[in-house]
Amino acid sequence: MKNKSSRSEKSAYQPHRWSFFRAGGVDQVRIEKGADIINLDQLDQKLWVALSCPTRGLEMDSRTLEFLDADGDGHVRPPEILKAASWLGDVLVNPDCLVEGRDGVMLSNLREDTEEGRMLKASAEHMLSSLDLDTSSISVSDARRTQEYFATAEQNGDGVVPPDTIGDDSARSVAEDLVKCLGGKEDRSGKPGYDNAMLEVFFKALAEYDEWLRSGEKDKQAILPLGVKTESAFAAFIAVRQKIDDYFGRCRLAAFDSRALAAVNREESAYIEVAARDLNITADELQHFPLALVEAGKPLPLLKEINPSWTARINAFRESCCPDLEILNEEDWMKLRTTFDAHAAWLAAKSGAIVEPLGRDRVREILKGNAREVLEKAIEEDLAVAEWVNAMVKVEKLAYLHRDFHTLLQNYVSFTDFYSRKGAIFQAGTLYLDGRACDMCFHVNNAARHLKMAPMSNAFLAYVECVRPGAEKLSLACAFTAGDSDNLFEGRNGIFYDRKGMDWDATIVRIISNPISIREAFWSPYKKVLRSIQEAIAKRAAEADKASTDRLTSGAASVGEAA
Repeated sequence: MKNKSSRSEKSAYQPHRWSFFRAGGVDQVRIEKGADIINLDQLDQKLWVALSCPTRGLEMDSRTLEFLDADGDGHVRPPEILKAASWLGDVLVNPDCLVEGRDGVMLSNLREDTEEGRMLKASAEHMLSSLDLDTSSISVSDARRTQEYFATAEQNGDGVVPPDTIGDDSARSVAEDLVKCLGGKEDRSGKPGYDNAMLEVFFKALAEYDEWLRSGEKDKQAILPLGVKTESAFAAFIAVRQKIDDYFGRCRLAAFDSRALAAVNREESAYIEVAARDLNITADELQHFPLALVEAGKPLPLLKEINPSWTARINAFRESCCPDLEILNEEDWMKLRTTFDAHAAWLAAKSGAIVEPLGRDRVREILKGNAREVLEKAIEEDLAVAEWVNAMVKVEKLAYLHRDFHTLLQNYVSFTDFYSRKGAIFQAGTLYLDGRACDMCFHVNNAARHLKMAPMSNAFLAYVECVRPGAEKLSLACAFTAGDSDNLFEGRNGIFYDRKGMDWDATIVRIISNPISIREAFWSPYKKVLRSIQEAIAKRAAEADKASTDRLTSGAASVGEAA
């Protein structure tokens, strides 16, 4: 078969001739030659039977569907199918091999007059020779071994470097710190690593954090008024600041108007309500009560008479901020608040906090070293093999599409496999129930959405749950197309065989009831009338039985009373 350098030029000057067959009430295209696949862009999409399919829940290798799902949204759509068909035309000399669905791409069938074809052929030859295999063809299993390569190779072209691939001990330690602080990014091998963006963020944070530390060291007396104890003292101060402010605010209100005294100390009923419950030893139920008994102008006691739910925090505050005081008046409190102003402003200006867990000494050690240059070089070396590694992935993609693409088209563009009873990829298996075998069984990923559309099918659908020891539960929709529905009901059990021949216990959990056949549709109204008559007779019989029982009971009671 002679190929042109541009498939689009061919389609422009040589319109492709299609053949069709009639099935399911619509005309469906036959895909019988490689040219049919390569020229799919000339087929009007209104003639396609399906316009989307999921990458999960089909009887097809999910890896094939993942290669087609270019945007990673979990569905394969026509633009992605057309892009794949065009790509196959650019790399294959004779696309008729796609119709055969054979596992194994002949390297002699790869084009050398296109850059993509030459690159794939060279990469496939290299892969096969490295595996000591025959270089005439490459199969899915051969290509799949690239995953083994990714798991062991130090460079795999994705620009993400795991720390354990770095030879320099000091730089490796820095890379481990980077991953620890930033969380890491998954490499193709599955290991956590770093890339250029993360490296930039990490060293920028190191520089900013070091600069922030140095700004505090320039004016230690103001920023660290209590020396090395400032940090812990400030934490203890912050823990009680709002509550102490609240206490002195209540004292001011009591000084303003003595009538407010009872209210600022909380009414007696509030204490009665709390006291009616079991209290824990720290009396946490009193968290929102005043810190101490409020009086006009009264200083805050620090050693006793403190709200028991605040005792521990007040003790920590006193020990770290004012160990010599037994009471704290408002004037001393206001001075103490200003003591920490500079420290609070310095903390608010903190930058690069993401590397704070490393500590000051480690941050400065990293900045003084040459680790950044080593880590950058490791990324460059990884990216240097990107073109070759990406070619390996494309070879794997070619092997999967070579085997499965035509099968997908037979179940997507047309339903050839379905109407020829070859077993469509959307058919999950066979359900045996009520003396019938149902081949129309489909995986249901979202039952709620499926139920909205199910009644429009005009088919009798049974939603079935299938279980098997050691396996994840299956949810299926099964169509009954023969017989009647008299013995089909929720809770009815059967057995389901999947496409691999595995058996599952099956139970009907929901039914969408529609006539199964013309015969059942004809007799359905009469059955409903008969059922309503039976129900009416049963109701009247129950009422008569109840009336008779009531009369008998009443008569027996009268005889008893007379006796």
